[in-house]
Amino acid sequence: MNEWTRIPAPMEREEDRRELAAILAAAGLEVRVVREAVRPRAYKRFVEYREQE
Repeated sequence: MNEWTRIPAPMEREEDRRELAAILAAAGLEVRVVREAVRPRAYKRFVEYREQE
């Protein structure tokens, strides 16, 4: 199984996450957005991708 690769910079704006996800999907990759807790009720969101199975 392919491991997820995380883009190391958090993406704060929804528009930026969607645009990057669309670019990666157009390249044939599977994309997901993950939330990482920084403190209670505060999250950073990252984009991860991998090759489609």
